[in-house]
Amino acid sequence: MKKIIENLTRLFFLLMAILISNTLQAQDILDKLSQSQKEAKSTTKEGLEIFFGYMDIALAMVIGGWAVISWRASKRSDSEDGESFNLLSFAMTKLGAIGGYILIRVVALQLVS
Repeated sequence: MKKIIENLTRLFFLLMAILISNTLQAQDILDKLSQSQKEAKSTTKEGLEIFFGYMDIALAMVIGGWAVISWRASKRSDSEDGESFNLLSFAMTKLGAIGGYILIRVVALQLVS
């Protein structure tokens, strides 16, 4: 009987050592996954910031082009109706597109933050 109890005790402690070892390995894996997730999030945020930087430049070029085209069109039509180019009215017509872009940018950057 004493031999059986000793064997069961050894078996119990062996199983506990295996469980503790597996728990430590699992914790190590979870830590590595957490670190990888943080790195991926950081990389994604940097990529989005670069992408939106280029989009800002492109949007500025498009809006500038729109402004020049509108200004040139108003110069041609000045003699007909007397109305000159109005930057405020031009900006108001493009406000929806600019506001939509800003909203998309803010939401996208908040999702990765």
